[in-house]
Order: sequence, then C-alpha cells, then structure tokens
Amino acid sequence: MDYLYWFIILGLSKLREYGKLGFITTAYWPTADGASKLREYILENVKIKEMVFFGDVKIFEHAKGQHSMVFILTKCSGKDRKEERENNHIKIVQVKCRNQDLPGDTIRENLDFLVKHIEKHIDKPKYEDNFIKVFWSGVKQGELPQDGGPWNEIFITKEELHLIRKVESQGESLENICAIIQGIVSGADAVTQNNIKLIPEYKISEYDIKKGDGIFVLSEDELKKLRLSQRELSLIHKTYKNSDITPYFVDLTTSSPLYIIYTTKQTNINDFPNIKRHLEKFKEILENKRECREGKLPWYSLHWARDKKILSSFKIVTPRWGEEIKPFGLQTGDFYENSDINLIVPKENTKEDILYILGVLNSSLIINWMIKKAQQKGLTRQSILFKIPVHRIDFDNPKEVKYHDKIVENVKLIRENMAKLARYSKFFKERLTKLDFDAPLPDMNTEEIIKSLPPEKIYSLRSHPDIKIIKPGDFNENGFYISKIIISKQPTLNGNFSLELKGKNKKSVFIEGASDLLDLIADVLTNKKGKSWKEIKETLIPESMAVFNKHKTEIINNVQNIRSTISQLQNEINQIVYRLYGLSNSEIKIIEGKE
Repeated sequence: MDYLYWFIILGLSKLREYGKLGFITTAYWPTADGASKLREYILENVKIKEMVFFGDVKIFEHAKGQHSMVFILTKCSGKDRKEERENNHIKIVQVKCRNQDLPGDTIRENLDFLVKHIEKHIDKPKYEDNFIKVFWSGVKQGELPQDGGPWNEIFITKEELHLIRKVESQGESLENICAIIQGIVSGADAVTQNNIKLIPEYKISEYDIKKGDGIFVLSEDELKKLRLSQRELSLIHKTYKNSDITPYFVDLTTSSPLYIIYTTKQTNINDFPNIKRHLEKFKEILENKRECREGKLPWYSLHWARDKKILSSFKIVTPRWGEEIKPFGLQTGDFYENSDINLIVPKENTKEDILYILGVLNSSLIINWMIKKAQQKGLTRQSILFKIPVHRIDFDNPKEVKYHDKIVENVKLIRENMAKLARYSKFFKERLTKLDFDAPLPDMNTEEIIKSLPPEKIYSLRSHPDIKIIKPGDFNENGFYISKIIISKQPTLNGNFSLELKGKNKKSVFIEGASDLLDLIADVLTNKKGKSWKEIKETLIPESMAVFNKHKTEIINNVQNIRSTISQLQNEINQIVYRLYGLSNSEIKIIEGKE
C-alpha cells in the first residue's frame, strides 16, 4: 500500500455525516492491487461524487512521473445508508490534452485555464471538447466490486459499457480459439550496459566487445563475420523487429535484416564450432540466465526457445509491449519471432480461417473494444489480448459462412495491396504501411524519387546542361566539406538564381540555375552536410522539374489509389463485423465516433 491511502481514510474519519473530502493524489489507486482495502473502505463509508483525472497534464512543476487526479467524497456510512451509497452516480472528468496543448506559457497558466474550463462544464451530464471529457460513469457505485477489486469500468460511459458487454456476449475469448504465446526469449539478445559488466576486462579487450554487439540476435554483417558452414546455418533463422508489424502485414522493405541463433538444450554445440566460438565470447552473460543458474539449461541454449512448429507456421503477430493499441499482422513462418512479439495460432479444433480471425482483430469494432478496455487502468495489454471477443462462425448458417469467406477474401486483397504500398515507402519519410489508411501522406524523399527516374532523365550535378558551377580559383575538391546551404532570391544577370554552398574552410561554391531546380538541389543536399565536394558533385538531379514533377505525381496517384482500395476493403470488413456482432445503426455510430 502507498502511505497516501491512510491519509484518505484519516480524512474521512474526521468528517461528520455528509461532510465532504477533497483530495489530490496520483491516479492509480482506483485500480492498483495495493489499494483494495482503501476501495473497500470507501464503498462502505462514502459516496463518490466526482473524480477528475488529469492524465498527462502536469500539476506540480518539478515532480516527476505525474498522473494526478482530484476526487470528492461525501461521507455516507452505516448499513442504513447502504442503498443510498449503492445508487450513487459518479461524475467523471478526463483531461484529454497535454500541457503544450493548453493556453499559457507556464504550468500555473495551463492550470488556471484548465480548472476554470472544468468548473464551467463539470455540472453538465455530458460534455466533450479537445481539452476534457465529462460524463456520468457507466456503473453506479453499487456495481463496483464490493471486495475491493479494481474499478476498471468506472472510466466508461453507460452507452460504451452497454456496447462493450454486447460485443463480449457475441464473441468467444481469443485465448479459447487460439494459442497465444510470446516469441523466443533468448535471455541475451545483445550486449547491454548492464550485462557487459559480467564479462572480464581481458575478454572485452581481446574481442573488442562493446554495447550493442549481437549475442543471439545478429545483424547481417555480424552473421557474415561468423563464416558459418552450411550445417551451422541450419541454426540461423531470420527475425525482425516488432515495429515492422503493420495491419495485416509484416513490412520488411525498409528494415535491415536480422537473424537469431536457435539453440536448445538438445543442441550439441560441439557440432557447430563457429557458433560455439561466437557464444563463448559472451559465456559469462549466458551462464547468468536464470534457467542456466538453476541447472535446467546449458549455457549456450536460448532461455525459452519456443516450439519450432509454431514458429514455422502461419501465425498472426502483434507487438507485445506498449500502451497504445497495436496492429495485427500475418507472418507466413519464414521468420522466427523474438520476445517483443506475441504469436497467435488457431487451435486444432478452430474451424475459422486464420485470415478471418485476422480481419476481425483489425476491425474497427475490436480496435474500439480494445481502446475502451485500455482505458480501464490495471488491465495490461496482454490481459486485453487474451480476452478479445471473436465471433464464432455458425458453419451451418449459409449467411455467416458467406460473411466468413468475404472477410477472408478481403484480407487476402488487403495483404496484396499492403505489399504494393510497402514498395512505395522508400519515396516517403515515413513508412506508409504504418499510417492509418485515411491519414495524410507524409513528406516525400526527393532523392529516392530522382533515383527511380529512367537513366536517360538523370544527370549528376557536375554534368547537368542547365546548371553552372562556379568555384574559387584555389579550389581543392578533396578539402571542401559542405557546412551550409544558402539560396539567393535575387536573380543573376542571365536570369538564373544562385545557390551558395559554404564550406567548413570558409570557401564557397556557387550553383546557378532555374529557381525551382535549385530548390530541389538544396533539398537533396540538406542530407549531405559534412560531405566532400568529390561526393557532392555526383549528386543525381533530374533532367528538368517537369520530368521530376510528373514522376512525383504518378507516385502519389499510385499510392492514393492503393490506399483507397485498402480503405474500401477495410470498410467492407468493418460492416460485416458489425453485422456478425448484431450492432444497431446507433451503436455503429458510437464505434465510428459519429454520435
């Protein structure tokens, strides 16, 4: 228990009947395990009037890790007032913004606005804007766990709570129809700041061991350096980061390859001398794994290797950690997942296609359900994952079978289009497959667009016919390193504009040409600061801006068409899922934020 719990109880003990206690605390006690006695005491002695959760807004200027709340309790004790307590409705205010979203330059000014804003709207039965959400809790006080259990459902409106319970009644927990396991736990993916302390100094020096070196998880360069035989390569499997998981798809187009060494207690490490030699460099770290210390595993084995049958199968994958709702992708078994990824594989008696389950998991309905559940502090993302309600198909009902097959078909098409979309990510500064399907496109990567032009439409900076380069008389291209780029908006005598490249040696190179082409060159060269002129002069630029803009437009149009197709397919899945779960039009509007 936190000490603050006793001060709440002390304050309540000082009150007359119907006296009020106002308190500011951290926001965790309504769901924290250690606060069960406090919650039990409150339900037996008071009416909970108002609870204001400040979320990410800082209240105290210098305190760290703030998630604060203010609550008002009215003393209402004794058995004769039990019904009054149980019928009590609780007003909830959730602050939705951060300090930087509020008017004012200081925390005090932020709070001055926020408190007045809350005071203005807290008496309304329902109110929401960019700053706050005001509502009556979906549960009355008597519906909270009387044994001191967490008040998870207090944060949900009555309409949302009804909808959540309806969705749950129409589905079966994911854990009942799928095996859900964590990926491989190696016990030592790489050298860290902590585990390197276990290695003797002579070894660190001899093998040049440093933080970030791969132990069980290797980069492509690290793998090549091991010079493994064909037999040894049988222990090597491709893996990837959980950030590569996108809706329906694992996008590896912009990621560097990663590999994992798959050794178990059955592995005869002496048959794999190069792998043994590699792992022996880190033996002190590997011997410190718990299962190894307890004598259950040899030092060279993965901590929890997981079943190769599951790792090699078709499986749904989703990032294991993080507070926000994560996407569900599909992996075909060519990769072995690491510990930061959950694997979801249908059980043998599950008739539903894995693509049907994937479609339901990525649907608006289930995403909304997960978001509402995530608001219930105390529920981990892992526990939410296990309880996702998946509608079971009645395969004797032709209508449901048709819905099932349509979702499977749409998921296949979405995956095909996501693969196309992934190939266009290199032209943008963010991975397209990670964006919401209707989100604005990010800034584009000018250099990649130029590289993809036909060879006859590309010149180097030094060879472009419409570009003039003016260098100082004593210019040394090996000694010139770019430090600053300046575009002059004043035209030269011949009507062109000038781009000045300032060097670290205080000398300048001037590039003359059309204004729009110079803007393009400046954009490309921004990423080349610190590079020598020898490299700068080989920078690729298009024949003309007309050629560049035409190609850029083609890329944007292709991307928009693909995203539009994906959005349409996803919308069809959403509508089918609504019907499978029996939602009314008004309930669909709640899910889609239109009501």
